[in-house]
Amino acid sequence: MTYGIIYQLTYNKDSSIYYIDAVINKDINIIWKTYQDNYKKYLNNELKEQNILYLYFKVFGINNFIITKLKEFIILDKIHLKAYHLLYINKFKPINNI
Repeated sequence: MTYGIIYQLTYNKDSSIYYIDAVINKDINIIWKTYQDNYKKYLNNELKEQNILYLYFKVFGINNFIITKLKEFIILDKIHLKAYHLLYINKFKPINNI
């Protein structure tokens, strides 16, 4: 069975600043560790991809964000998970919806 997870990264001093994303079959702690590692690479110009979240980490401090699992779904494939992801983005209007 394949599981999709919708999760949220929230600035702990202002809950109106949050980011929603989705992933297949990963533990929430591994997701957070990946963000931390990629942010370090971003700061050292070792990461080609840009993520709006890194700008927020830079301004507010990565340690001021918390990760929360919003929902776990049984999914058929990545497209199925993407549909759930877009549903959450459209419903909650996080920073990755600007």
